Amino acid sequence: MKQKQISIFIVLFMATSFAWSSITLVGTLMTEDELPVRQTKIGISGGPTATTDENGLFKLELSDDFLEGERVVFFVHKQGWIINHPLNGEWNLPNVKYQSVHTTKVIIVPQGSKSLWTQDRIENFITKLMEENAELREANRDYKSDFSKFLRRWAEKYGFSTEQVEEKVDEWALKSKKSEDLRIRALSAYYLKNFSESAEIFTKAAMQSEKRLAALQEEIKVEDLAIYKDWRDAGNAWYAAKNFASALEHYKKAEKTGVYEKYPEQWAEINLLLGNVKISLGSQSSGENCSRLLGEAMEHYQKALLVYKKERMPQSWATTQNNLGILLWKLGTRAQGKKAKELSSNSVEAYKNALTVYKKNEFPYDWAMTQNNLGIVFSGLGTRAQGEEAKELLRNAVKAYKNALTVYKKNEFSYDWAMTQNNLGAVLEELGTRVQGEESKELLRNAVKAYRNALTVYKKIEFPYDWAMTQNNLGAVLGELGTRAQGEEAKESLSNAVKAYTNALEIYTKNEFQQQWALLQNNLGTVLKKLGIRSQEEEAKELLGNSVTAYRNALEVCQENQLPEQWAMSQLNLGNAFLYLGIKSRGKDYLKFYEAMKAYEKALNVYTKAHYPLEWEVALFNDIHLFPVTSTRIPVY
Repeated sequence: MKQKQISIFIVLFMATSFAWSSITLVGTLMTEDELPVRQTKIGISGGPTATTDENGLFKLELSDDFLEGERVVFFVHKQGWIINHPLNGEWNLPNVKYQSVHTTKVIIVPQGSKSLWTQDRIENFITKLMEENAELREANRDYKSDFSKFLRRWAEKYGFSTEQVEEKVDEWALKSKKSEDLRIRALSAYYLKNFSESAEIFTKAAMQSEKRLAALQEEIKVEDLAIYKDWRDAGNAWYAAKNFASALEHYKKAEKTGVYEKYPEQWAEINLLLGNVKISLGSQSSGENCSRLLGEAMEHYQKALLVYKKERMPQSWATTQNNLGILLWKLGTRAQGKKAKELSSNSVEAYKNALTVYKKNEFPYDWAMTQNNLGIVFSGLGTRAQGEEAKELLRNAVKAYKNALTVYKKNEFSYDWAMTQNNLGAVLEELGTRVQGEESKELLRNAVKAYRNALTVYKKIEFPYDWAMTQNNLGAVLGELGTRAQGEEAKESLSNAVKAYTNALEIYTKNEFQQQWALLQNNLGTVLKKLGIRSQEEEAKELLGNSVTAYRNALEVCQENQLPEQWAMSQLNLGNAFLYLGIKSRGKDYLKFYEAMKAYEKALNVYTKAHYPLEWEVALFNDIHLFPVTSTRIPVY
C-alpha cells in the first residue's frame, strides 16, 4: 500500500568548540621616523618582556592565560620616551591562526613631542576625565567638577606644561562644538561643562548607534536567511531527485546558519525537513543504521513541535503530526507484538491530531492525504489482528480510503485517486478473506472493481510498474473470488486472474525483477491449478501442466539455500499440481503421483513438524483439502 508524505522546510544548530593555543606576539619598536629602537626592553602589562635586537625586532611568548582578541597594554623602558602608537599602548591580540602575518608596530616619541597632539588622544583623555570625574562625584556629593588636576597630570605624563595642555584641549573643544560626529560634540560639551547638553547629545549618539546596529543586524539576518534558504532549497532539489544522502548533506549546511533563539521558525522548519529525509534514508537502510536514522527523525520532529504549537502555527503543527504519523507507522512495521501495535496506535493518534486542523472544507487535499495515511495504518493493524478486532480495524481502513476518495476525484487528482483505489482494493480483499458467505464474495467483487478503477489511470506505457503491481493485486483477489464463488463466476474469475498475472509478467521480467517474477510465477501456478481442478479432461491437463511449468519457473529463482521458505512453498504447490494431474488422469498416469511425492519430500526438508505443522501435515499426507492459498499481493509503500 502506498503512503503520501509531505515535506516542509526548517533549522538545527551545531555548537563549535575551540582549542586554545598560546600566542606569539612579534613586532618592531621604532621612532616616528621609522628608525629601529635597539636593545630596549618592551613588554606587556602582566605578561612577558623582551629586548629588541639590532633591527628593533621583538618576540613575546604569551602564556595560555592570554586569549585571542584580548586587549593588552604595551610598556617600553626608555627614559623620556612615550608610546605614540598604538594609542596608550593598547592592542588587541591576534588570532592564533594568523599570528605569523599579524606583526605589531610600536612607535615611540620623546616626551613633549608635537606628534602626541592627536584628536584620538584628546578624545581618549576627555573620556577618561569623564570616568574619573564621575567617580569623584560619587564619593563626594558636594564635589564641584574641576578639571585642572586632570590637565596637570596629563601634562606631566606627556612632557608638557599645564598651560600648553589647557590651550590645546580648549582649542579642540571649541573647534569640536559643531562636529558632525555626535560623540565628539558630546565630549566637547562635557569638557566645556555643559553637562545637560552633553547628556542630550550622547543620548542622540546612542540612539543613532542603535539604529545603525539594528540596520546592520537586519542586514546580517537577511544574509543569514538567504544562505539558509539556498542550502535548504538545494537540499529540497536533491530530495526531489531522490538523492537523499545529498539532500541530508545540504540540509545540515542550512542547519548551521542560525540558532533556536535567533530564528525559531527556521530552526523548526529544518528539523521537520531533516526528519523527513532521515525517514527516507532509513527506509532504504536496514538493521542498526535504519533504527538510528528513524530514531533521529523522531528527535527532529519532537524539536519541531517545540516551536510548532497548534494555537500559533496550526498548519505547520498539523504537517508535523502527519509526518510523525508516517514515522510511527514505519517503526510499527519493523516491530513485533505489543510494541508494533503500540507504535501503530500512536500513528493513528498523530493522524487524528492532524485532522483536527486539516478540515475537509478548509484543507481538502491535506485532509484527503491524511485520510489515506490513516487508512494505511488501520489496514496494517487489521491485518495483524484477529477476529472481530481485525474486522473493525479493516472497516475503519475502508472508511478512511472512501473519505479520501471524496476529494481525490479522477479528473482532478488522477494519480492520487488511482493510488487510493489500489489501497482500497487491498483492504477490501483482506476483509473479504476474514468473513464468509455472500458478504465475503461481495467484498472481493468490490476489491476487483477498485483495482480495475486504478488501472484506468495506471496505463502500461505511462506507469508500467504501478500497472504491473495492480495487475498482480487484481490477479490475487480474482483468484480468491474464484475459490469462493461457484460455477461460471468461479471459472471466469480464475481465468481473469490468469490474464492479470500474465500481464504483470510483461513488466516483472526474470532478468530485471527476479524475486517479483518468481512470486508472480507461483501466483500464476496457483490460479492455473485452481482452474484446472474445476475443468475437465484435456483442458484440465493443459491447465495443470501450465501450473507445473509456472511452479518450476518459480523454483529457478527460489533456491533452497537462499530462500528456503519460498522454495518449500513452491515445492509443496508443485506437488499438489502433480497430484491433481494424476487424479485427472483417473489413475492412468502414475508418474504424476511419483513427481508429486518427490516434490512433497523436498518440501519436508524445510517444513518440519516443529516449525511448520500445517504445511508438514499437508506435505506428509497429501491432504488435497488443505493445500494452501499462496497468492500474494505486492504491497506499495
